[in-house]
Amino acid sequence: MSNYVVKDGVRYLFKSKKFPSLNTLYGVDNFMRRTVDDNLSKQTDYLKNNYVSLNGEKYLSFFEMSKSANIKPNQYFGEMFNKVSTLQEYARDVKFDCPVFMTITPPSNLKPLKQIKLKNNLVKLVDNPNFTGEIDYVNLAREYESKKWTMFLRQRLFKEIKAKYNERLIYMRTYEPMIDGTPHIHIVAFIPSEYKERFVKLAKNYFSDTRFDIKTEFNNNIGGVIAYILKYILKSFSNSKTNKLDDVGYWYAFHKIRRFTTSRTLIPMKYYRLFGHKEGFQNLLEVTKLYKKGYFDISVSINPLVFEITDYFDVKKSSYRVTQIDFLVKDFDGDYYTTIYEKSDNISIYQVEKSSYTAPARITHNVPKKPILVVVNHIPYFLLESNVLARVVPIPSRMKDYELMQYYRNYDIEDSTLDLKHFGILQNELIKRGLLNSKLQNVNDFNTNITN
Repeated sequence: MSNYVVKDGVRYLFKSKKFPSLNTLYGVDNFMRRTVDDNLSKQTDYLKNNYVSLNGEKYLSFFEMSKSANIKPNQYFGEMFNKVSTLQEYARDVKFDCPVFMTITPPSNLKPLKQIKLKNNLVKLVDNPNFTGEIDYVNLAREYESKKWTMFLRQRLFKEIKAKYNERLIYMRTYEPMIDGTPHIHIVAFIPSEYKERFVKLAKNYFSDTRFDIKTEFNNNIGGVIAYILKYILKSFSNSKTNKLDDVGYWYAFHKIRRFTTSRTLIPMKYYRLFGHKEGFQNLLEVTKLYKKGYFDISVSINPLVFEITDYFDVKKSSYRVTQIDFLVKDFDGDYYTTIYEKSDNISIYQVEKSSYTAPARITHNVPKKPILVVVNHIPYFLLESNVLARVVPIPSRMKDYELMQYYRNYDIEDSTLDLKHFGILQNELIKRGLLNSKLQNVNDFNTNITN
């Protein structure tokens, strides 16, 4: 099997014999497209059918608030472009005035196809004899590059820069698929010009075991390198104009690859999104400077569903939520705080009459192809063709913490449609997650005799 693809004026001829499924651009096939389309459809449906209300008056769907790269690319791209511009300005301000552009490619054993240049602007892709045959080569290559970059940042040079300038390396990076789907990384880093030669020498030595390219000269210096990186970033956002994914978009979505990341230089976006709409706090650069100087006091509260946890170290980060952000103001009489974000207790979250619970295999008879799910007192049912409600038995291990607690609190232990073993499984799952302070029990200790 072979296939022609034209990309950037070059014709590529796929001639893989070992992996005929890779004879497509980026290795994207119809299965990947269907999988991504189905997932995005479900995500969009969820976002559009869940909404918040403030004081029972203002309603806003999750979809309107979304900044997903695949579902709302325009919003995501707008925020990303703001980060790129702000990083550029911040680098200038702290005298990290030397930009460096790097491309890191994974080793040959993680690349299934190799390119052979022919005449007439034609490139043939054939099986790479060095490829070790991993099915998940895309994510393995991504992990290799990510770990390689992380270890590079631990070199002594960056500790010296941090000690002198009180700043870690400032960088932005984006993944891009090669023709066969193998990812490589484009990185723009900003360093003080006095460290330029040492940085280049260190990078060339450190990445010598793979294909590596580094560029340090650009038109307009920092402004030129920003245009350079944006060229690669924009390739991944071709759907921002049409709202339809092309093959590169399907590649990012199917392999769950983040299109763009940066160093932790700026204020965390999860905070900025909370109050960035307020007058006086919209400039990301100025807000970042204030954040680094300690002008923000961020308060969090613990999720009430985990109050029963006895071991504090079992509490996850997701158990906390930002409740208030205060901004430090200095006046003639001293310092005081003014609240710029406060979580309102009057905000309610609503969901349409649907359920994410999974029906067990034993409920198979008399169920239509698309059964209607209804929720009565937090308990899901299938509405059958005969207008009979068939109880949906959820699988506790697949439920989120909040769903699990709601299900447990509304569980009717005398419900004849459920056996007590199911209750034992439910209770053990709560204990495992630290949501219930008790000891695990063998589910066989539970039986259908309510008296026992």
